[in-house]
Amino acid sequence: MGIPIKMPPFSGATVAGSRLCIGFAFLLLTTNIQAAVLYTFTGTTLPFPGHPAISQAFSYIAADFVTPPAPVLSTQLNSCTNCIPPPDPAIVFLQNFSIPNVDVVQFNEPGGAADYYYFPLGAFSLPGTYNTMPGNTGQLTVQVIPEPSIFSTLLIGLIGLITVGWWRDRHARTRLHTM
Repeated sequence: MGIPIKMPPFSGATVAGSRLCIGFAFLLLTTNIQAAVLYTFTGTTLPFPGHPAISQAFSYIAADFVTPPAPVLSTQLNSCTNCIPPPDPAIVFLQNFSIPNVDVVQFNEPGGAADYYYFPLGAFSLPGTYNTMPGNTGQLTVQVIPEPSIFSTLLIGLIGLITVGWWRDRHARTRLHTM
């Protein structure tokens, strides 16, 4: 008869399960999970003689970060304040337009006029909130919208991994107590 060996509370199955969970968490942190990008803009033009200040705003969901030049019709916008109807684009995402190293929102008006809002270069491709540079005043918010089904799938997988680790640990402890 041998001497019974008392095992620590963590069995090999628990350690393997922990390593699997750490690997899963690393995978989550290094994966770019993205379904869409939300652009929200509010701005006001500078008044000048014969042309009062105009409040302008839009909300736009793109499949990915916009790459200038990117014209957008008013029918493609989620919401729009003071937008022109198609066939002309209501807004155009531009880059380096009349000023180098800037991202530009061009807000078109009836009759061919346009208002320009200048933002730091890279504002269209990085999540954050950006204020306009000198000129018309405005704010652009860029948000990445994760796809809900991805989160539910990851949550179900994580619950499954935890359950398997718990089950293996429980059965490993049961086998030790029956020896």
